[in-house]
Amino acid sequence: MRMSRLFGHTLREFPTEAETPSHALLLRGGFVDQLMAGVYSFLPLGNRVRLKIERVIREEMNR
Repeated sequence: MRMSRLFGHTLREFPTEAETPSHALLLRGGFVDQLMAGVYSFLPLGNRVRLKIERVIREEMNR
């Protein structure tokens, strides 16, 4: 899937509202979007990553 077809966009500059480096990277990469203070939503790319991590963890726990 092309990045241009995903909902969301990447940022070039460092977000000023980011509190930690990992938070800034998630915002810059287009994985999450901040809706209001303390409320975030996964964008499609972030949701795909979350589902893949969840699948790997489930496979390892079922061994």
